[in-house]
Amino acid sequence: MVYILTPPEFISAFVIYICHDPEFKAHNKIFEKHKHHMRQIFLQRYIYTNNIRVHDSIPILRAENHLLYEIMVRLSANGYNILKSNLPFDTINYGQIRDNDNNNIEDDLRLLENYLTIAKEEQN
Repeated sequence: MVYILTPPEFISAFVIYICHDPEFKAHNKIFEKHKHHMRQIFLQRYIYTNNIRVHDSIPILRAENHLLYEIMVRLSANGYNILKSNLPFDTINYGQIRDNDNNNIEDDLRLLENYLTIAKEEQN
């Protein structure tokens, strides 16, 4: 299959379609059909573990996990109730998601929580 849209453009179009067309219900069907294209932007983050190249299906599964997370975040940011979607958001493994610097997002969330706590204390 030849894609006109890049993976980031495809993800954005998919999210917009979900948010703005209430008749569109086949979210998971489209996700399954096109996930191999959309996950490409996340695949490089998971090819290496501890500077060792991983050659099995693990990077693909982690990239798909990250893709689901990205779609969920974008839908939520647009005010979409993710419970209306049939995408498997309940299967997301947050402990495996890496940010752009290849850090675990849970570490980022803890840093953000610490920052917010300090900011609140300084306001009082």
